[in-house]
Amino acid sequence: MKDMVKHDINFLEHPIWFQDKEQKEASIWKDNNGYIYRTGLKAPTKADIIFLYYLMLQVQKRDWEDTIFTTSYKIIKDCELNKSKYWRNRLKESLKRWENVRIEFEGTFYNGTNYQTLHFGIIDAWGIKEETKKLWIRFSPEWLLKIKESNFFKYLDFNQVKALRSPLTLRLYEILIKSFQSRDIWEIDALKLAAKIPMAEKSPAHIIPKIQASTNRINEKTSLRLALNVIRIKRGEAKFVFKKLKDKTVDILSTQGTEYRTLLNLLPKEQQRKKTIQYKVEQKLRKKGAEYVKRNILYANERANKNYRVFLLKALKEDWGLGWQEDEKQVELDRKEKEQIKAKTETEQKNIEDKMQRDKQRNWDSLSMSEQETWTEKVSKKWNLSGDLLKIAAVEMAFKK
Repeated sequence: MKDMVKHDINFLEHPIWFQDKEQKEASIWKDNNGYIYRTGLKAPTKADIIFLYYLMLQVQKRDWEDTIFTTSYKIIKDCELNKSKYWRNRLKESLKRWENVRIEFEGTFYNGTNYQTLHFGIIDAWGIKEETKKLWIRFSPEWLLKIKESNFFKYLDFNQVKALRSPLTLRLYEILIKSFQSRDIWEIDALKLAAKIPMAEKSPAHIIPKIQASTNRINEKTSLRLALNVIRIKRGEAKFVFKKLKDKTVDILSTQGTEYRTLLNLLPKEQQRKKTIQYKVEQKLRKKGAEYVKRNILYANERANKNYRVFLLKALKEDWGLGWQEDEKQVELDRKEKEQIKAKTETEQKNIEDKMQRDKQRNWDSLSMSEQETWTEKVSKKWNLSGDLLKIAAVEMAFKK
């Protein structure tokens, strides 16, 4: 367990870092269950959680001492970051951010037996010894104690955490690691998962492809193997069903095998067996999601004139299909609007005609029997009609007069 970081599940369930880099200097984030996250500076992001995991690993290797001594160079090197001035300054910024974080569990911190109310920080203090240039960092004893003594924890492989470059993928990984604590299948509403991460996207149509792509990255970069089924309940509502797979050699496309085949079937028959196209479709499906690949295939099907393969590969690389898809959606919206206007016009015209017919019938019914016979006789002589046609013409003529 050389690079395995012990982490309490409460800190995986609830976010202690965020994806958004464009933040205010101070913020408060709350969920609906009594978890409150406060920060006096910008909230920690992906780079900050990587630094924190590394520092937690060093603390655990030193038998949970709350103060560690190290160097900026070593931290940056071990986190596999560029040994530049930018990352030295970013590390200092990260320590400031963690120093300014306060976490509150209002009766929601689960210790494996019951729920507790707890308030604490993460890093109490830090500094640099001028004579040695050593960096010292002192963690909150309460924070460390909760992790050290936790019976409700998971181990995270720091090397796998570093390999997850996408902030969304890493946050999803944290949630999934926690969610498979005592089960192999986990279901959650799409909007609830987005709120738990949290994500800026508020629509299942935007959430689904990002979660699918991140799930594939987790399959590719970590030892966690997953199958993901998306259940579209109705417009604006969907559910994710994650299944933990025991076969460690499962294909990275296991979560989207059906979608992969569906995408290949969109290609012209003569293009479906070309390895370069199959590889690029597979790669973009993992990284960008099915909707991204689909729109670029459909765009190539419509616009490619000569070399289909070259055209499609460029479209997939630069997302040429995005503008085309937006135009197609606008055309569809215009068509539906015209159909709605036409249907409304036809309905209004029918209502007018129906009213006219009712008025004609009311007028006819108001006539005496002799008047009706007179009108019927006039129409019969004029047009030589009989039966239903005679009655219809008589009602019409009587109304006009």
